[in-house]
Amino acid sequence: MISVYPLNSPTASSSSSSFASFSLRQIRARQLFLPAPPNVPSGHDRQVVSYLKHKRRTIKNRGYALNCRVRRIQNHHQPATDDVLLRDQTVVSLQGWLQYYESSYSTFFNYSSRRL
Repeated sequence: MISVYPLNSPTASSSSSSFASFSLRQIRARQLFLPAPPNVPSGHDRQVVSYLKHKRRTIKNRGYALNCRVRRIQNHHQPATDDVLLRDQTVVSLQGWLQYYESSYSTFFNYSSRRL
């Protein structure tokens, strides 16, 4: 298939960010307003529509892939963050119990040493 418009071509009429949001019906309607590409035989409308559909799919796939990468990274780092938080809470709790028992033990030890 002949590529009618390259992706970076100035003849491409829409920016990539807004183009991904177009429906296929809007793309078909817009083909009426596109300039005819140079040196393309008649029947170029199907090629233009095919190119626009391909461009739209490519842009949407890139967005989907980016979202998947972000989600995978977040899911990978979230358990590690939760583990660190849980470890810190456990350490603080154990330090509190240690201080309680040390003070109880020292009180008991001081009381018993006075009785002897």
